[in-house]
Amino acid sequence: YDDFVRWRISSSHTITEEMVQESWRLRRELIAEATAIISGPLHAFAFPTAAIIPPKLSDVQDMEAFKATNFRALRNTSTFNFLDGCSMSLPSTAPGEAPVGFMLSMMHGHDTDLFSISAGVETIFQSQMK
Repeated sequence: YDDFVRWRISSSHTITEEMVQESWRLRRELIAEATAIISGPLHAFAFPTAAIIPPKLSDVQDMEAFKATNFRALRNTSTFNFLDGCSMSLPSTAPGEAPVGFMLSMMHGHDTDLFSISAGVETIFQSQMK
């Protein structure tokens, strides 16, 4: 395996079945709590899709630099993914600028609401990028 792939695979070797089951139980509880608090057609959350702009390949050749960069790059998308929510990333930069996405997220079951809100936001972005 590639060293970066090997790192992800080998990190799972210390996880027991009990740990997996407990993680799933806690995740279900957290999803239920989050859904009770933030669910609804007007509860969309906005984040940058990634907390960083794409790094140069030369900046992530070292394993520790890769891990830190990978964590920052996936931090925002992981939040609603973990909560079993839905998200949509919209391009939000003008041509020639560093690529940045504007992510809208909602809880599970609100996909149609998310599509509607995203379409409105996308229209605004497109009018501003001309």
